[in-house]
Amino acid sequence: MQTLFNEFKELIDSTPSPHHVKSYLQKRLLKAGFSPLKENKVWALEPGKKYIVSRGCTTTCIVMAKKSVKQTKILVSHLDTPALKLRPHPIFFDEGFAFFRTEVYGGPHLYSWMNRKLQLAGAYWEDSTLEPVLGTVTQNFFLPTCPIHLDKEANRKPSPIQKHHQLSVFIGEVKEGMDEKTYLNNFFSKHFSINVPLSFDFYFTVNSSPYFIDDLEQKIAAPRIDNSASVFASLKAMEQAQPQEHTILISTFFHHEEVGSGSYQGAASNLLPSLLSRLLSALNIDTENQAAITYSSSILSLDNAHAFWPLDKSKYDKPNSPILGHGPALKATSSMRYATSPAMVALIKKIAKKANIPLQFSVPHSDHPAGSTLGPLVAKTSGIPTIDIGLGQCSMHGAEEMMDLRDLDSLIKLLQSYLASNEKSA
Repeated sequence: MQTLFNEFKELIDSTPSPHHVKSYLQKRLLKAGFSPLKENKVWALEPGKKYIVSRGCTTTCIVMAKKSVKQTKILVSHLDTPALKLRPHPIFFDEGFAFFRTEVYGGPHLYSWMNRKLQLAGAYWEDSTLEPVLGTVTQNFFLPTCPIHLDKEANRKPSPIQKHHQLSVFIGEVKEGMDEKTYLNNFFSKHFSINVPLSFDFYFTVNSSPYFIDDLEQKIAAPRIDNSASVFASLKAMEQAQPQEHTILISTFFHHEEVGSGSYQGAASNLLPSLLSRLLSALNIDTENQAAITYSSSILSLDNAHAFWPLDKSKYDKPNSPILGHGPALKATSSMRYATSPAMVALIKKIAKKANIPLQFSVPHSDHPAGSTLGPLVAKTSGIPTIDIGLGQCSMHGAEEMMDLRDLDSLIKLLQSYLASNEKSA
């Protein structure tokens, strides 16, 4: 498990923002032999070759079939995480202190983010190239809470956080005579050797590394486990995937899942249907055969699940909740907030049984409905049978989260077995 831990730690430490995740994926995939494609260029594809294409931060890697295509196997995950996003006009002064204005991105467990070391990272655009440039600020940041002596009810019933005010991040003291525009220019000059760029997309995230939290060194805590664990497992599976005879293998790492996926690079966009159409059209496959291939395909939607925790047992349906260390969970709900179908459950259980991989179910308590995820969106836009799968974790959307490395190892093996299998959904 130590090797697995070290690899996962490298991912977490290298990817404080969606832009950094994209860069990390591209570096790993290019090293693994994937060749870049551009959406605004004509594609000339070769059988058995590997390709990578990006739309914004959303990144897709593809392993082409060696012979005539009969189906596709698709993994989808998301590379964004809850954060505090820097506003376009970010600086304000108050009583001699400088602060950054922020906007909540996604649904972070905000109290867990207070009194923690934060970092600022993302990308910016200059007028010389109009291409995104990665940026990580070396300075640490902090969101202090009101002292317990002045808020005596804090431990009894936390009052709602005033997001617009209390989530303004302290930067430092203001020198006499300094104005906000000059202060911001000085900040960018200090950290990136530029004045304020044309545009920027920066996020405050928790600045900590993964660490073991049990004596057996199986369970770890880290920021951004949701959904870095799924990204890591998908990346590992695709790096090692070999071209199949009649199957195209695809993995898409979507942006903007945490805010509803409703962007040009989100899972609710035309990205996946367009990609499939272009891949098959580039192979001179006609419309009728494209439809047959599409409906012979399958999708594994990968997003973490809520692991059962005994101190909060009233929130869970224990027999249908994943236990840490007992394998990936098949996520299902009668409301179809997960896209899982009985046929896809049968397919994955058959593959897992053959590979001796443990599986669990994740079905929410009737009084505590499930959150949203990618599965229903990609199933709706593509018409392809889909199943939602995730490893169990605790403290979802907290500043740090908790998982078991054995589940990550099992998820990697499950994805590898799925991509290599000849089985397909009925």
